[in-house]
Amino acid sequence: TLAGRDAARARHVATSVAATRDLLPKRLVLESDDPTSWEATLAAFATDGAADGVILDGAVGRDAPVAFAYSGNGSQWAGMGRRLHAQDAAFRARLAEIDERFGAVAGWSVLAALFADDLADKLKRAEFAQPLLFATQEATTAALAAAGVTPDVTLGHSVGEVAAALASGALTLDQACAVVHSRSLHQEIAWKAGVMAAVLVPADEARDLIAAGGFGGVEIAAVNSARSITLSGPETEIRELSRFARSRRVAVRVLDIDYPFHTGLIEGVREPLLNDLAGFRPRATRVPFVSSVTGTVVEGAALDAGYWWDNVRQPVLFADAVEAAAALGARVFVEIGPRPVLQTYMTDVLAAAEVTSGVVNCDDHGAGEHDPIRRALAKLVAKGGRVARDVAFGRPNGPAVRLPTYPWQNVRFAVGVTADGQALYQGYDRHPLIGARLKTQSDEWNAHLDPAVAPLIADHKVGGRVVAPAAALAEMALAAGRAWLKTEAVELSDFEISHALTLDADAIAEVRTRISAESRTVEILSRPRLRSEDWTLHAVGRVAPVPSARPAVEETVTPAGAPRAEGAGLYALAGAYGLDFGPAFQAVSHVERLAQDRLRVTLKPAAERGPRDDRYGLHPADFDACFHGLLTLFGDAGDRPDMTYLPMRFGTLRLHAPGATIARAEIAIRRFSPRSIDAAFTLFDADGAVIATLSDARFRAVTLARRTPLERLSYHAAPALIGPGPAAAPVE
Repeated sequence: TLAGRDAARARHVATSVAATRDLLPKRLVLESDDPTSWEATLAAFATDGAADGVILDGAVGRDAPVAFAYSGNGSQWAGMGRRLHAQDAAFRARLAEIDERFGAVAGWSVLAALFADDLADKLKRAEFAQPLLFATQEATTAALAAAGVTPDVTLGHSVGEVAAALASGALTLDQACAVVHSRSLHQEIAWKAGVMAAVLVPADEARDLIAAGGFGGVEIAAVNSARSITLSGPETEIRELSRFARSRRVAVRVLDIDYPFHTGLIEGVREPLLNDLAGFRPRATRVPFVSSVTGTVVEGAALDAGYWWDNVRQPVLFADAVEAAAALGARVFVEIGPRPVLQTYMTDVLAAAEVTSGVVNCDDHGAGEHDPIRRALAKLVAKGGRVARDVAFGRPNGPAVRLPTYPWQNVRFAVGVTADGQALYQGYDRHPLIGARLKTQSDEWNAHLDPAVAPLIADHKVGGRVVAPAAALAEMALAAGRAWLKTEAVELSDFEISHALTLDADAIAEVRTRISAESRTVEILSRPRLRSEDWTLHAVGRVAPVPSARPAVEETVTPAGAPRAEGAGLYALAGAYGLDFGPAFQAVSHVERLAQDRLRVTLKPAAERGPRDDRYGLHPADFDACFHGLLTLFGDAGDRPDMTYLPMRFGTLRLHAPGATIARAEIAIRRFSPRSIDAAFTLFDADGAVIATLSDARFRAVTLARRTPLERLSYHAAPALIGPGPAAAPVE
């Protein structure tokens, strides 16, 4: 029908479809508003079953009620709002209005701050981060309204409640600006007074954990879902609790937030906040406002000064709020924020409540030129959410086009693909470590790992046991991310290795790598094959397209007389520390110490390393060899032959050139102590081009005891019980 039509006639066809055809349960929606692109996009989808700019999904209902969920701290990032400001007129207009109103209260410009060169530093402080988050959320709300999307219910997480209250009609823009300014400004008294942490247990277990460890200063700051809790308190107690939790096999991640939000440590905010908002008179809501303070619907008149103090001090009952919104009938939840942080929580809560629903976002984070509003609109329509059709699609310009009838829908009946069948017939996106996925759009990869038939991994032993190295786990996450995101350059962030993946000679490990479509969280799990044991989580992180271009980095010049360690001696030393590297993992030629805090690792020529599978983005043996330069530091913090350093966390790993052969790596030592090593790595090819960068790589001191099962290493990690030796000089 679109063939041979110009832009105006193609748009007339589209508006006729929207006006005269019922929307079916299975929906295909095009993101682009450019009619000249529609025919080619649909043809590509018809040929390949997938195409850029196409959203294919099942509707959860016909014109299903929509909830707007506004995210809190953690969703902001340096660069947020800039793409929308350039692309969307409604966003620009509302942001300009917010800038004027907020500037009158605060004396500074949110618009100027969003485009400031030092935005990343500003976002570390609540007095800037919270108003800027509010401004982008409210401007996004206006942009969605201009596209035909308005909420039937609103809710928010912590500071996100300010934008939610404004969207509900309870607050005017001036009142919302006053609340977010007072709230953020006075919370500065708590800067550096504590930190926050995420723990993957139910709320009752989190309370038991706090009580068992005697951490009286730690409080539950947020109940995000039945299995996700945020804790807050003094930094020393939070970090001690993290170590205590690991001994109980509970994963805890300390967040990069320098405030103890929602605890008694911010009691000093109460009086100035109440004084600022004295006489505050909110209005009745236009749409229901579900409170994350109470977990119930709250009338607009109740959102007075006392409520906003409770919003600051009381724990965030986000899980209860999501359930309450669903009880009101909301079926499609739209996360309003610069990048998705609530989607996994909402998905878990709605699944536990057995509510047929959908969750979408307005993500403007990462690479690409997509329009976040058009993409959110397309996802919402595909999910079956209510939109104003005349606004979203436009009205026909004249009589509707006579459309063809629907063809017969052929259905194929065949035996479904099984895990064994997948292994036999290879599946899709097959990778040496993560295996394959059953369908092209599946978010799970399955593999069987056996040391007897996987000689590469069999060459990596710790304490006499075959262990998948951290480099291999990272490559597995990157491989899944590359396939899922359909891009080569991928970033892996906040990659936590909580449990060693050991491979026994007498058993095959069934390994599953999966990605959460909403949050882009990647998880690596395993269990013994053909047994009924539970899955063990080994590592978790988040994948995204690399947000910046490939950097140009000058390699450090080797100073005259730089100390040098040859590979043969290095691997003899590794064996003494319980690291048994076979031939495949002995890839280092030599290591040079360029400065007190800088090393260079030079790998053997590629021809001497043996054949390399071109399906690897970062070959595990070569990537792992980059870490071997740290062996030259062993002993600098004391002579403990039963103590080694194992990687536990990768802050940000950016793979710019998948498949390139690593020739060298430079290591910058950020911190070195008897307890841990914190380092950054830059990986180069033979021509000096950057292949990948790794920042905030943390290696923890671990005692290898033959009597201790290797599976428990990550939970028995502890500081070495020694002080620096007389000649030790830890690198600062």
